[in-house]
Amino acid sequence: MINKVAVVFVSGGLYPPKVIEDELFRVISSRGYSISSIYYLKEYDDNLPLLLPTVISNEQTKNIVIVAFGRAFALVSRVLATLQSDNLLADGDILHPMASAMVKSGSYLYRVGDSNINVLDIENTQIPNLLFEREFYKSVHIFTKDPNQQIDLHKEISLYSDICYYQQITPTWYKYTITDPSYLKSLPPPLLHQYHIETDIIFEAIVAYLIEEAKSITFAESCTGGLLCADFTSVSGASNVLKGSFVTYSNEIKESWLGVKKETLIEYGAVSSECVTEMATGAKNRVGSDIAIAISGIAGPTGAVDGKPVGTVYIAVSNSEGTVSKRLQLKGDRVAIQKQSVYGAIELFLWSEKKILKILQKSSKST
Repeated sequence: MINKVAVVFVSGGLYPPKVIEDELFRVISSRGYSISSIYYLKEYDDNLPLLLPTVISNEQTKNIVIVAFGRAFALVSRVLATLQSDNLLADGDILHPMASAMVKSGSYLYRVGDSNINVLDIENTQIPNLLFEREFYKSVHIFTKDPNQQIDLHKEISLYSDICYYQQITPTWYKYTITDPSYLKSLPPPLLHQYHIETDIIFEAIVAYLIEEAKSITFAESCTGGLLCADFTSVSGASNVLKGSFVTYSNEIKESWLGVKKETLIEYGAVSSECVTEMATGAKNRVGSDIAIAISGIAGPTGAVDGKPVGTVYIAVSNSEGTVSKRLQLKGDRVAIQKQSVYGAIELFLWSEKKILKILQKSSKST
């Protein structure tokens, strides 16, 4: 089974602060785990001594993170110790069962049956250390020109479903997660000669590539409102390559900031190949970057016009080779369309900077 974690929050009447919840989920993801389920339990619930063991026994994943706030931490420790007929030990700043497998500040790892339970004491926005031993995993992003190539790839991958999983990013971009190191030495034929990047977080690979190539980048966004830039700057090292970013919602700002021609906006509209092309070249020229990415579209639920329904998005990339653009027709709510627009723009950037896309130099016969 792919690395999964169940998360249990135990607190007072309020849900945990959103900033803590978001940070915890990012930490879990960065360690190669996905979240299978989330529970919210109240510390003052008289049934907590029964509810907590029920969650532990019912979870299919054996990795469980229990996040306790304030007084709930000692209460959770008592419940777990009782389950194992264990005693409690005051160790520095935390109270934990004596048989805990590992203890660090604000965090301990305890085993109940065959479940690994990491209990975290959170009193502020800092997440204590996660103590799970990370199992092997490796992520490979595969890019193809034809969606049918991905279908053939999935058929082969299904033969290895216990050690390789995939997630669709776009119709021609999939992320494969491999959980058996021996699998890397005997990749199936469909994985050979595919454009691929080995990384868990695609933006980390992009930032590393730009640093290595001494290239700078900038963004010009309309319907995504800076989402592309926010995702990019979430990666350490982005400041070494990012010149700046423009959020140009109105036509007037597209004109004055990026130099988009008024005639272009009148004849083709802000949501057009012509507009994003001028947005990308304008952003690139304004800040003197090597590369610029532009996005403009209709995220909805309003804004549709004849020939351009909700989900119509144009993206463009400008670099030393010139400027290319592409139309996307996306589905979903406003947030989903914005997120897909970012993925589409990144994919277009990767195809435009083909040096970042490595090709496996093996033949199917060698496997």
